[in-house]
Amino acid sequence: MSRGRRPGLQWKPSEVHNEEGEPIAGIGLFNGADAIETGEFIGFYTGHWKEKASAYTGSNDYMFALCADYPADWHVCPTRKVDEQPCYEMHLMAAINEPPPMVLYPSNSSFELPPVPSLPPSSTRMMLVACCVLLCSFLRFLQVTANAVFKRWYKGAQVSNSFRASDAIRALAVHATRRIEPFEEILAHYGQRYVRLDETGHEYKPGLPARDLPVNMCQKPADLLGNFLPADAYSA
Repeated sequence: MSRGRRPGLQWKPSEVHNEEGEPIAGIGLFNGADAIETGEFIGFYTGHWKEKASAYTGSNDYMFALCADYPADWHVCPTRKVDEQPCYEMHLMAAINEPPPMVLYPSNSSFELPPVPSLPPSSTRMMLVACCVLLCSFLRFLQVTANAVFKRWYKGAQVSNSFRASDAIRALAVHATRRIEPFEEILAHYGQRYVRLDETGHEYKPGLPARDLPVNMCQKPADLLGNFLPADAYSA
């Protein structure tokens, strides 16, 4: 089981588009030929582990914080050269993108809203309010949602059969939150503290995060990996 992940995963140019319908520049993570079911383990987020006292600032685009249950900030960051992407052969989960923002109609679309029928003022207002509520619900339904989530694991026996039940570790894994079809791009939200800036320095909003899964709905990584666990997939 290569590098602490399920077999068949691929990295290639992402299919995520921006609000103008243009593809983003970058690499994405894609499923292989076999579907991934809800809760199944996809892979470990690997890299250099360290403890920091300061809050996560997002200065490194590939660094993740695991400070939820600890007084200090524990971080995992894929090794890479300055201003370069990580080696995806070594750190494949770093290729995961966030879901794109909602794109309904391209900027060059000729779509136009139908005219509002002539009604008494009060009826018109009521109709517009009802239409706005329905439209907001419809837009949220169409917005792209992540299909995976990052999960923290803290018990060694859950991530590898080589650990004892009493061994405490820190590991960050990616799990499917719904069925991921063959060759579908895997998308996950980076979290609320991630600083999202585009190439021009402006803040952007990604698509919706996936619903979180309780641990009992997630496949234990050890069930797939057995005794194998790369050294940079956890911190003891």
